[in-house]
Amino acid sequence: MFEAMQRRIVSFLLRIGFGVVVGLALLWVMFVPSFGRCGCRLNAKESAAIATLKIVHSGQGQFRDTAIVDSDHDGHGEFGWFGELAGSSPLRGGDVLLQPFLSPAFGKGNAGRVLRAGYLYQIWLPAKGGGWVTEGDVREVDGKAAEVTFRCLAWPLEGKGKRAFFVDAKGTLYACSNSDFRYQGHERPLPVEAAVPTTEPLLAHTGSQTVGPGDWYPVQ
Repeated sequence: MFEAMQRRIVSFLLRIGFGVVVGLALLWVMFVPSFGRCGCRLNAKESAAIATLKIVHSGQGQFRDTAIVDSDHDGHGEFGWFGELAGSSPLRGGDVLLQPFLSPAFGKGNAGRVLRAGYLYQIWLPAKGGGWVTEGDVREVDGKAAEVTFRCLAWPLEGKGKRAFFVDAKGTLYACSNSDFRYQGHERPLPVEAAVPTTEPLLAHTGSQTVGPGDWYPVQ
């Protein structure tokens, strides 16, 4: 009898403990906002921007692996522009992609920029002689360097996205606080030169630490 009573008491305490845990979890979800390393509340537009950059990176990888563009004729493919990836503009070489790697919506850009869910996106490829070139520029793409690197930047069209983002050829996605709206719309674009990861000590920051505007850190 005593052992049976012990089992009932333990079962009762476990139920209470489980209920407390569930209750606290619900309170956290309801009343505690989700924050990134920059201390900004994450919103749907930022989440969509992160997902879009991952899609772009995947499309770029497939595009390069097929060697559809190989301007130096060395058998190694190069990364491409939005228009090329979406099949909306001729490839470097004259043909048009019949099986696009990105949605046709990515081909509806202006001056190399594409608007998706409140964020502007822009692809940069390495330029001959150094630096970067974007779609529509007069400078030529460095075919050899374009086999290994590209950058796709993303910044808010209006002041509803408190972070800016970019993804590199390795698939690492970076973000920086944009709480001061330094990057916004076509008037204040994110320069490719500014999209540079900060030094290693900053990358070690935890979610409770604050990262200032212009400081880049990796995100999942």
